Amino acid sequence: MCTIFVLFQLVKEFPIVISENRDATLRKYTEMAKVNPSALADRPPKIFYPVTPCGTGSAKEVPFIAPFDVTNVTWMGINQHRVVIALSTGYAPGEDSHSERLEHSRGQLAVDVLHNDASAKEAVQHVKRALETGEYKSVNFLIADPEGAWILHFWGGPVEMKGLSPGMHVFGNYYFPHLLQENEGNKAMAWLKNDTRNRVNRASRLWAQIPQFQHPPFSKLNTLPGIRTLITDHKGDPSREMSICRHAPIEDPDGRRTLSNTTIFVHNTDLDKSDIYYNPGNPCEHKWKCYSHLFEEKNFEAVYADPSVDDSTPETRDNNVGKEGRKPFFGKFPFDK
Repeated sequence: MCTIFVLFQLVKEFPIVISENRDATLRKYTEMAKVNPSALADRPPKIFYPVTPCGTGSAKEVPFIAPFDVTNVTWMGINQHRVVIALSTGYAPGEDSHSERLEHSRGQLAVDVLHNDASAKEAVQHVKRALETGEYKSVNFLIADPEGAWILHFWGGPVEMKGLSPGMHVFGNYYFPHLLQENEGNKAMAWLKNDTRNRVNRASRLWAQIPQFQHPPFSKLNTLPGIRTLITDHKGDPSREMSICRHAPIEDPDGRRTLSNTTIFVHNTDLDKSDIYYNPGNPCEHKWKCYSHLFEEKNFEAVYADPSVDDSTPETRDNNVGKEGRKPFFGKFPFDK
């Protein structure tokens, strides 16, 4: 399943660095999209623009940058306010039998948070309120900005929330130890607990051995190869069943595999100095691709227009720019969307 690495206040100029190996089976996406599993790779980062221009969003919505899946939602991203989130799905006994009640998408919640929240503190409260409705399946939410970082765990009961101290943190899919004791016969829960524990322990041992991570604060130049060592790890196991980088045959839709890695460096003062790297498929087989050009300031500039006024010509568009109460259009070509 997923592995999330957080470097909080360890990298010079970048107080938040988050890297996530997104692991999943292809069964869910095969059933959802009804296409060949080989076509179901995650999609690289793009800019999610607010829906406000269509008249359905709130005035405070902002763009964000994130990878996405076949359902057009995300598991990790950063918005215009430099709020960054990453989530890993959980598993609580009995959730499948209540699937009709737990109908809200955790990925869509991530989209809503990134569109609307101006700080990590605000995002934490947003996620907490949403999860407490009881309409979501279990999930772990990492939420951060340059001022602070929190992890939220939800497994069907009260939302557990913890602030992160400076350092390296690793999160998987499992959280509450007492769930295993209450469900000793649940093989899925036992597997999930052991799987998460193995990967977290493995990451901690690796961290202690990586030369680039021995003397904080680190430079970005040294941090990148250090993260690569973590996300490409196979633990020397030929079957790779306990590795951080997971493999499964494409003909096995139920095999757990790494679908992608996304790594985000959040700059301490300027959004356009932040970086995002994306790795399609297994990190050991593909190089990162840099999508930091998406942070260009012009991609986040808003032009305001009155929907009651004709915007079909450059002259009428210019007359509507910056007027109070007008709807914002974002991006380099806002009127061509």
